Amino acid sequence: MEEKIYGSVNDDTFWNTEADLNAGIAAAYSQLGARFRAFSIWQYAIEDLSTDYGYGGYRDTYPFSNYTGWSSTEPQAIEWGIWSFFWKSLSFSNKVIEEAPGADVSQEIIDQYTGEAKALRSLVYFYLINWFGEVPLVTSTTDSRFSIPRATLQENYAFLEQDLEEAVMLLMTKSELSATTDEYGRATKGAAQALLTKVYLQQGKWTEAASVAGSIIESGEYSLYADYADIFNMSNEGFQNQEVIWPLAFIGAGGGLEINGHFLFPYLYRPEDFDPFPEYNQWDGDMAVTNDFYDSFEAEDERRTLLLREYEVDGNVMISDPPVMMKYPADPTTEGSISGNDFIIFRFADVLLMRAESLNELGSIAEALGLVNQVRNRAGLNDLLAQDFDVNSLRSHIFQERKWELYFEGKGRQDMQRQGTLLDHIITVSVDAGANPERYLKLPIPLKALSQNPGLIQNPGF
Repeated sequence: MEEKIYGSVNDDTFWNTEADLNAGIAAAYSQLGARFRAFSIWQYAIEDLSTDYGYGGYRDTYPFSNYTGWSSTEPQAIEWGIWSFFWKSLSFSNKVIEEAPGADVSQEIIDQYTGEAKALRSLVYFYLINWFGEVPLVTSTTDSRFSIPRATLQENYAFLEQDLEEAVMLLMTKSELSATTDEYGRATKGAAQALLTKVYLQQGKWTEAASVAGSIIESGEYSLYADYADIFNMSNEGFQNQEVIWPLAFIGAGGGLEINGHFLFPYLYRPEDFDPFPEYNQWDGDMAVTNDFYDSFEAEDERRTLLLREYEVDGNVMISDPPVMMKYPADPTTEGSISGNDFIIFRFADVLLMRAESLNELGSIAEALGLVNQVRNRAGLNDLLAQDFDVNSLRSHIFQERKWELYFEGKGRQDMQRQGTLLDHIITVSVDAGANPERYLKLPIPLKALSQNPGLIQNPGF
């Protein structure tokens, strides 16, 4: 039979228009949020359940399941939910960076897509580095090496710094982007700056982190939402949310199809007689915060109101153990498991606290406290006073403030690593840490990845 060809696409005919570039960057984003992929669920399992405030597992009832990394069993989902999709996203970003300069569009459009691809590539690499340690640097879709070794941690971070510095120069601000498109969720100058701040912070580069965070604050593009709960309200998703710097915008369910989305709800803990979200399946979820974390809040802290300890059944007051997390409101259009709540990668309060952390390490206690107090005031709390702190005590408080402000936003494990408290926590909670608890500071490389790239070396202890 002679096949009739209706059309074909190749590099010579495809990468010519803005629509082509948009399709390329959309492909890079799409790897990070589809059902069970990457940031649909695993940032909470790895970054929040592995902390001293997180509780539960994923479809089990163990206080710390192997998804947090505290078990010698290789965590599921690393291959089929995280690793492969991260690298696919990197490949799509690399392709946009390679092809954008040759497109028949204005230099402004070329710059925007190149900057966006660099920012997204850096985001994926940042999580790979923080979860798995040193990783290979692959920056070209034509890299045909059979064996690609891991770069050093210094090389990894140097690459991120360069990519993000270039992205900051190329990208539009949030207000500029919103004037040109309704595609909310795309990377902006502020997004690249926020990630660059975090890259500096993880390395202890306090001066650089304070400077970039200061630039975000001075830009006037962002501010704190008056009401903490409103940050996460689905009706406030979009360019109009002045606190959100970079979201991963999820659609959820549409037309009877699960498109992409937040997969946290089916796994959140709730008592059997507590069911304000009947549209969600009950999948033996027990992901929650601990009772100790609930008790750590000041009584008047408005952030604690999104953790429900007491509820009523037929007029009777019931106590939930652990507290039920209400931080993310239910999506009324869900098909039962996946929802359209956005994953907020960075928001303004995070930037204020990152700058405060950096300034404190540089000895500027009063200025650091001014930033912390902005966050506290929004939560209905009084100012902290500089005379009550030194660098060490304020450091501890800033990390505690980050827990209260950012719990279950995929930040906790990184913070504990930076604070130097993660290893002690692992030793405390792990049933099999043994003589080598350090191995749990990194997740294991998937076996399939090791077989595909002989240059990879498994993390110690796995």
